[in-house]
Amino acid sequence: MSDRQCLLVPGEVRNLQSALHKVEDLEDRSSIPEAADADEFLRACRPRVQSQREDQLSERLSAVAVVDAEDTVLAPGEEALVPAVWDRAVPQDDFVCETCVGTEYDIGVDAAPGICPGGTAKLMVSVQNALAEEVELTRGMPVARAVETVAELSGMSLETLKEGEALARKAVKRGDFTLDSVLNVLRLTPIPLSDTRSNVAPVGQTSIRSMLLGLYIHGNGAQYGVTGVARDLWWTVRLLSGTFRRQFPQFPFTSIQINKGFACRPHVDKRNSGPSALISLGEHTGGDLWVHEEDGGVLLSIRPDEGHASGRYRIGVPYPGQVFRPSEGWVVFDGRQLHCTLPFEGERYSLVFFCGPHLDKVPFSVKHEMFESGFDFDWDEGSVRLAAGACEKASGVRVPSCEGAEAVVKRYGDGGCTGFPTPPESVRE
Repeated sequence: MSDRQCLLVPGEVRNLQSALHKVEDLEDRSSIPEAADADEFLRACRPRVQSQREDQLSERLSAVAVVDAEDTVLAPGEEALVPAVWDRAVPQDDFVCETCVGTEYDIGVDAAPGICPGGTAKLMVSVQNALAEEVELTRGMPVARAVETVAELSGMSLETLKEGEALARKAVKRGDFTLDSVLNVLRLTPIPLSDTRSNVAPVGQTSIRSMLLGLYIHGNGAQYGVTGVARDLWWTVRLLSGTFRRQFPQFPFTSIQINKGFACRPHVDKRNSGPSALISLGEHTGGDLWVHEEDGGVLLSIRPDEGHASGRYRIGVPYPGQVFRPSEGWVVFDGRQLHCTLPFEGERYSLVFFCGPHLDKVPFSVKHEMFESGFDFDWDEGSVRLAAGACEKASGVRVPSCEGAEAVVKRYGDGGCTGFPTPPESVRE
C-alpha cells in the first residue's frame, strides 16, 4: 500500500464527502467521484470549490492518525495509549498533533495534543473516551490529526528558533550530548522576557529572560500541563535531557528552568519536590550559588528591598550557608532552602533540573505528553515518592567556591551579608 493512500476506506471517503458537501460553494455535488486516495479525491473536488475555500479544505484534509491495533473498548472517561499510523505521508519537519474532536473525524474520543517527529509513520496516541457510553476502537478509526509544523505554530522569533532547533537536532542525531553543544544551541534560542517571576527577579527589574520547559502546575494542582515552549523546542529538550542523563542517569526531573543574564535574588522554591541540579554556562565570571545550610560557612540575610521569601526566613536575619560554583560543574541542592545567585559579569545561562509538586495527581494525558515532549520521568508510585521525599544530596559535582565569602560581601556592601563566623571589617557596621 502506498504511503499516500488513505487507510480509512470506505468510511474515510464517506467522511470526506460529507465534509465537502457541507461547503456551500460546491457545484454539482452528484459528480464527486468515489476514490480511496484522499489527495486524488481532493484534486477532483477542488475545481468545484471557490478559491477562498481551498485553504480551508486543505487544512481539513491533512494527515490523520488512525488506530493500528485490535479492537479496544473504552468505558466513559477511560484513558488509554493506542498504537496508530498516519493515513498518508506527514511533513518532514516536526509538527503538531491534535485531537479530532470537533472535526469531521470526531468519533467521541479525545486525544492529548503533542509534537510528532517529521517523516515518521507510526505513533502512540493518548486518548480518552469523552462520551457517556462505551466506545469501541477498531483498526482504521481516526483518533488524531496533523496540524501546523512546530515552526509555524511558535510564537517566538521563528528564524532564530529554526536555527537553534536545527542545531539541536544535528547534535542529537550524532549523539553530541555535551555542554558545549547545549551552549551553542542556547545562544541561537530566543529566551523570552517574563514578568511573572518577581520572587527571583533582581531588585529594580520588572522582567527577566527565563523560560520553563516541561511540567507546569497552576494553583494547588488545579491545572496541569506541558509548557508550549517545550513543544516548540522539541529537539532542544532532547538535547538538554540527554546531556543531563550523561551526568545523572537516575536523577528524577519533570521540568527544566532556563535563565539568561540575571542573578536571582534570595528566594525559596517551595513548590519543588526533592532536589534540584544546577549548572551555569557561557563566558562569565562570578555567578556563584549561595544555599542555606546550617553547617555553612557564609552568612547571608535578606535585604528589606528584596522582600519576603517565605514564612521560614525573616528579613535582616543572617543565615549560614555554603557557596558553590556552578560554572565549574553541576551543583545538587535543595531548592526549598533559601538560595540566590551572586553577582557576575559576562554571558551567563543557567539550567535547573527539578521536579514539580503534586506528582501523584498529574493526569494520564499530561504524563503521555511529557513523554512525547522528551521527558523520561518514571511515573510509577516509587519514583513519585522518591521525588517528593526529603531532599537527598544525589551523587554529583558540588563545587565550593574558595572565593565565596568575598563574592557575597561584594554583593552586600551595606552589611547585609558577612563572612562566617567573624564579619570582615568592611561589612561589620
